[in-house]
Amino acid sequence: MGLVHDFGIIENFSGKMREYTGYQPEKFSCISIHDDLILPLAEKFQGIPTINPCRGDNYKGELWQGLCYYGITLIPWDVLPEFITIFEQENKDVYKPVICLMKKAHTEKKYVIHYGI
Repeated sequence: MGLVHDFGIIENFSGKMREYTGYQPEKFSCISIHDDLILPLAEKFQGIPTINPCRGDNYKGELWQGLCYYGITLIPWDVLPEFITIFEQENKDVYKPVICLMKKAHTEKKYVIHYGI
């Protein structure tokens, strides 16, 4: 499939960070967005609090910032509007699936998982 970022909804967030360290896109019904569409937005995502369970020093779930480009990021439901706004400002149809996914997760107060390239 190439260089893609996968986004999915965590239906029942356990809070146990180690449960989210493996690549399991089918478990979270992920949608894929090509890296060419995420890379230009990466800087805009910086500053948004997220959790990176892949970092050796972050298994406790401390907040990080932005998306982990090469690993896994957990996006808390309460910061999803910030990601949605960035995607919507691009005004491109290609972002509609991830916008819909994030809006659904936010409404249901669920975390989103991101698998970097």
